[in-house]
Amino acid sequence: MTSLVPKQDVLSYQGPLGQCQRTATSLQVPKSFTQEDCLALLSQLRIAEKSVRWWIGDALAALESRYGANKEAAELVGLSASSAKHCRQVSEQIELGRRRPNVSWSLHQEVASLEPDKQDKFLDYAEQQKCSQKALRNEVQAFKTIDVEAEEVEEEAPRVPEFSPLIKPSDNWNFAAVEYGRIDESGESHGYIPGEIYANCFWYYAPDGGEVCDLMAGSGQAMRVYEDRERWGRGREVEFNLRMFDRLPRGRYKDQIEPLDATQGLPAGYHPDYVFMDVPYFGQVVGAYSGDDDDIANMDLAAWSEAMQGVAKSVAAAQAEGGLVSVMAPNYCDWEHGRIMTCDLLRQWWVAAGYVLHDVAYSTRRIQQAQNPTMAKTNIKAKRERLMLSDIAEIQTFKRIS
Repeated sequence: MTSLVPKQDVLSYQGPLGQCQRTATSLQVPKSFTQEDCLALLSQLRIAEKSVRWWIGDALAALESRYGANKEAAELVGLSASSAKHCRQVSEQIELGRRRPNVSWSLHQEVASLEPDKQDKFLDYAEQQKCSQKALRNEVQAFKTIDVEAEEVEEEAPRVPEFSPLIKPSDNWNFAAVEYGRIDESGESHGYIPGEIYANCFWYYAPDGGEVCDLMAGSGQAMRVYEDRERWGRGREVEFNLRMFDRLPRGRYKDQIEPLDATQGLPAGYHPDYVFMDVPYFGQVVGAYSGDDDDIANMDLAAWSEAMQGVAKSVAAAQAEGGLVSVMAPNYCDWEHGRIMTCDLLRQWWVAAGYVLHDVAYSTRRIQQAQNPTMAKTNIKAKRERLMLSDIAEIQTFKRIS
């Protein structure tokens, strides 16, 4: 678990912040600062601003543990005696390794009185759902009420939840802690989707005992998740025949991935009940898989559109009525031409191929996690150009009707 302890350059005032003259009411930025320096400075200040309550609490805890209670401490930090005591208690009750940099101090205080494992549970929830302080307080209070009631009844053997928490009950397919991350591969630098996406697709759409295929399998994440189905498939006996295809098989499961250009049709006689594909995102993965012009990842919009329509027709020719297809892709921010609404385009092409939209779920690509000068400049440009970046990927599922 990531600790909230700020980087040393903030604590010791090194880096850009250390080069600025600081007073209680001002920060003088050197004229020699480049744009990157200014962005790095803002990043340091953001960490400092979010960390003040933690620092006060840790300092008060250290003071009391070493020298006993000090009545002057609260006055020195400009807090009432009760507020200072509360800061100290939150720092004492939530150890460093449990503090979350993406969750505010005010949310941490709502869980401070809980046992450590329960703190983790609710902090995971807060980070994942980006909930308000009031919403988290209500969740914690509800848990405490249930916990008290449970103590009043006869002790029972621990109950295993009926379903895995990896399976989402809503169309928000975001995961605070990713269990199925990247499949390590020499030289691999392009993106990946969490295996939890596959698990949810398999849970909701793959028929028991049916034929299922990943049409653009990459390094074989689908098989990795399927092999672990006893874990996420709790509450249902998940069992189907999984086949994987890709234009360029690679990675740990290379020998199980069949070479296939999906634009040219599926294998003769193969009629999958459910098809999943994480398509090469238009404009975002150029050169990630190969340097070939006929690689979908490297195509311009016209060629990419033609290829995606070809894939839709290939699958339609192989599927019977009632068959399902899940297609995962985000829209694209093109600085020159504006937003390319690729999700809508894909929907049109699959409808034209004989399908109807059956379901949609959403997952963040977490593009804002890279809090570095490059990402900061990109964010500034997006605001300046009034052109939103594309963070959300849609998992659109279609049903064959004709």
